[in-house]
This record gives sequence, C-alpha cells and structure tokens, in this order.
Amino acid sequence: FCYHRGGWWGSTFHSNMDVPLLYADLLRSIHDERVMEISFDPYSGTKEITQNETEDGLVVGVPPEAAKAVMKYIWKEGRDRDEGCVDIMLMLNAEHGPSWAKRGKRLMKEGTGGVSKEERFLRLVLKMNPKSHEGWKYKAWLSRFNMAEATAEHFEADVELSLLCCERHPRNYYAWVHLLELFKNSRHATDERRLAMMKQMRDWVAARPSDHSALSFNASVFASLTCTADIKGQCLADEREALATLMNRRTGHEATWGHLRWVTSCKWSEPYDASPQSSLQFGLKQLIASVPDPTDSVLIKSEKTLEHTWASRFCSWVFRNCPPHLLTSPHTDPNLVRSIESHLEA
Repeated sequence: FCYHRGGWWGSTFHSNMDVPLLYADLLRSIHDERVMEISFDPYSGTKEITQNETEDGLVVGVPPEAAKAVMKYIWKEGRDRDEGCVDIMLMLNAEHGPSWAKRGKRLMKEGTGGVSKEERFLRLVLKMNPKSHEGWKYKAWLSRFNMAEATAEHFEADVELSLLCCERHPRNYYAWVHLLELFKNSRHATDERRLAMMKQMRDWVAARPSDHSALSFNASVFASLTCTADIKGQCLADEREALATLMNRRTGHEATWGHLRWVTSCKWSEPYDASPQSSLQFGLKQLIASVPDPTDSVLIKSEKTLEHTWASRFCSWVFRNCPPHLLTSPHTDPNLVRSIESHLEA
C-alpha cells in the first residue's frame, strides 16, 4: 500500500468496522514478543486481524481493508503524535521518514540498552516491507549506532534477515548492499565466514542463475579476503567449477557469463592460474554445443542461438583482454586458439 497526496489507493472507510479496536489489536501485536511476523493477508475472508501459531512463533495477518481503515483513522483523528501510532505507521507504510526519525531520536536518548527492542521491531517491518528504502536506511544507521556492542548473534541475525528479504523481493538492492556492508566491515566477518558465505551464494545462484546481485556480492566479498594466495586460488577454482556445472545445466544467462569473465580476469591478475587455457576450452565447448541443428524445434534453436551469442562474446573478450604473453605461453594450446578463431569467423 502506498500513501500519496490523494490518500490511500482505493481506500474506503468501512463504518461497520471497530477501527479503534483494530488499532489496539495491531499495536498489541507489534509489542507482543511472541509475534515473529506481521503481514498483509488479503485471503483471510475477514476484516479482523488474525493470528496463526507456528513453530517459530505467532504470525499476524492484517486484511487490506483493516490496514486502510487504521491508516485513515490515524490521519483523520490526528493520532500521529502518539508513540504507538508511529509504530503502526511504519508497519503499514515503511517509507514514512519522519516516523523513523522519531524512533531514532528516542533510541539515542535511551542508549544501546534499547537496541534489542528496536532490532525486533525493525525485523517485523522489513519482513512486511522487504524493499523499503527508508527501512534499510534506518537499519544501516542502527548497525553503526550499535557497532561496538554488536555480538556474533546480532551479525548472524542480520545476515538471515537480509537473505530473507532478498528471497522475498528479487533484485533487492537495499538488502544486498546491507549484506555486503556486513561482510566488509563487521568484526565478526572473518575470512572463514566469508568463504562459507561465498559457498552459500553458489548454492543460491544454482537456483537463481539470473541473479546478478548474488554473483556481484561474491565478487565483492572475494575482494575483502585477507587469506593466503593458495586459499584464494582454491576459492576461485571452486567458483569456476560451480559456474561450469551451472552453465552446462542452465544455459543462456547473461549473469553467469558475466561472472565467468570476472573469475577469468582474477586468474590473470594474480598468480593463481595465469593460462587462459581452461577458460578457452570451456568457451569452445559451449560454442560447439550451442550450434543449432536443423532438426531442433524453434524454442531449442532460440536457446542455442542465445547461448552461442554469449559464448562468442566471451571468447572474443578473452582474446581482447588476455595479456598477449599468456595467449602465446607454452600452457596455451595454439590449436585451441585457432579452433576458436575459426568458429568466431564462421
């Protein structure tokens, strides 16, 4: 739901609703420690706030009509000065910057003792509004405010929340940026934890091969590693092997071909694996496999044509950007280079 100058889209004040009671129920749910999530529930078939018990805790459902009525009640009755009203305002409209500013000022007066309560409220808001710009901006401020006191449990909870929001809202720029800041700046982000996260991202990309954000995240986390060259080299090898396995199974995705370029260029710039032999072999394999057959269906021809395009561009990129002495080194088969050149000319 989005508030604009004309009011709430499609809002109709339902006179048969007990709006003050809805207001009180929603506020009680926000402050109830047993509640793990609050979400819009358009399929409940009721105009009342519902609660469902799960293994993790209570999940509260808010019907759209109830949300509209409560927001209209807040604006009409002038209750926006009430602290509880600020909580409801942000739960239903997380882009309300002045309400976040009020909570921030209140927290600064309380000190770090109120951070855990604030973290819980923010998790509820972001689960309901996973791509809220103002919500993630406040989350970044809260992380800086509590940086000295943050524990490993805080760190892992933030990672879990960021990944949940990325999963609920694909291409969630704000959640990915926050996750990256955690792994670049937090004292709990050790090299061991970063390597484990990169492995987790490889599994993530296996199910979402078009996710540029996850692949870019891995590249940025790799740049933050401070371990030895041998460990970095093995990490790149694992990254390339996972890419090759994925690209053999799920073809025609620009994101994976772009990430393969990054892996290949890293191998050139460091003493991990200077020869482009393995990259060229993979490129040639994809070039040959993606040549359309006259008996292929229109759909398969289209997929192969797209894959052939990306493979051709990758091989051309290798020839343009690989240092000349590596292309002519004893570790690079000249017959392989000539074979790729002939395929590109064709």
